[in-house]
Amino acid sequence: MTLARIVLQVLLRTAVLAFGLVAYDLGYDEVVTPTPGDADIGKGLLAFLLVIVASMVWAGIDGLRHRPLVWLVVWAVTALGVGIGWEYVAGLLDDSREHVELGVDLFFAQLVLWPAYVAAGFAWLVSGRPRVGVPATR
Repeated sequence: MTLARIVLQVLLRTAVLAFGLVAYDLGYDEVVTPTPGDADIGKGLLAFLLVIVASMVWAGIDGLRHRPLVWLVVWAVTALGVGIGWEYVAGLLDDSREHVELGVDLFFAQLVLWPAYVAAGFAWLVSGRPRVGVPATR
């Protein structure tokens, strides 16, 4: 796999997850119309679930298709991109948003990174590919 393809994979995954998170945030408010000043814990929990499931499914496919070094790098950089990028994408689409702390950005990166590693690792293990350093048996 070439470096250009890895960069394109990172950019695609980062853009889809970050824009999807922002689109969910804006769309949820249009559909549900929360009470002003009221905490809407369900909105955040559902956003977490959607990010986790999307990254797990996509990383599982990557685990079936690519070597571990590729998906380890792709998902580490993607997680950083989503963690930092979703806030800036949201700021572009909605000027009234408040700036969040760095800890929240890192939390979102964790929501992408660890589920992706689990899914890709599991998919790679069950894919039936020969392991590095293990002789093939017939």
